[in-house]
Amino acid sequence: MQRYEKIMEQQALRTEFRKKIDERDRKIYKEWCELIVRDGAMKTPVYEFLQRKYDLFSLSAVWRACRRAEKMLEMEREAEAVTELETSNTEQK
Repeated sequence: MQRYEKIMEQQALRTEFRKKIDERDRKIYKEWCELIVRDGAMKTPVYEFLQRKYDLFSLSAVWRACRRAEKMLEMEREAEAVTELETSNTEQK
């Protein structure tokens, strides 16, 4: 329960700039996932492509964006699981 509340609080306190960065990170991560599953795809060229496309300063910026997006998605999944659990507990009562 505390984890869910913490997630919701973090989302509510984000600035517009942070929201834009988060959205960009999600786009980068989504595109990275689409590109990396192709036959013969290699991580470094995919990172380089995304770096040029999104005008980032380094390959590590792409890597960090992907990690942040993964963490956000994981937190959202946890929040959904907690919500479903609370809903099912409420329905059982």
